[in-house]
Amino acid sequence: FRIEMNSAIGPYKGGLRFHPSVNLGILKFLAFEQVFKNSLTTLPMGGFDAVICAFGIGQASDPAGAVQMLWSQVRPGGVLAITVFARGLFHPADEKLAQSLAKYPKLAAVGRRCDELGSESALATLLEKAGVQPYRISTEPHAQALRAPEDWWSIVYASVYREALQGLEASAIEQLRHDQIRAIEKLHIDSVRTDALFAIARKPLTR
Repeated sequence: FRIEMNSAIGPYKGGLRFHPSVNLGILKFLAFEQVFKNSLTTLPMGGFDAVICAFGIGQASDPAGAVQMLWSQVRPGGVLAITVFARGLFHPADEKLAQSLAKYPKLAAVGRRCDELGSESALATLLEKAGVQPYRISTEPHAQALRAPEDWWSIVYASVYREALQGLEASAIEQLRHDQIRAIEKLHIDSVRTDALFAIARKPLTR
């Protein structure tokens, strides 16, 4: 059960309970009790100690709105952690990938959003637009080795492109796979860039 009673004075606790002895009445009482606890302390007692979004913001149609929503779920003193891929994702195979994906608008849009958010300054602008302060951003360089050309397609399919790829016909996916493996073999690429940006923000305590 999850009960959310009244958020008039800020976030409320709506914790999940899993136990054979728990029933709806118990959860209703806990929600009712929490509203009064918040009122007496004048503190917003709800929210999470940590909210983490790993490589998901770049897939949101409204990244700033998504970050704002995540930030609203963090309690005072809690932490928001966001990870995005840095620009140049999958270099030196990125150009061939972009060429193959250009004919599929949804896939091409995913790549554009990743590039738009893939610098420290762009991520900082996003956080500030969403009202997230204070924060710190760092870059973590990384190269993913390819033991065989087939590894390249496994990486692409499991990446930020996965959801858009799953919306294609099976024949289109297979054609993309075939084209990409051939490109990797032809260019003799044995590793691709998977650099990431990490943003950490701690919500100030209320007074």
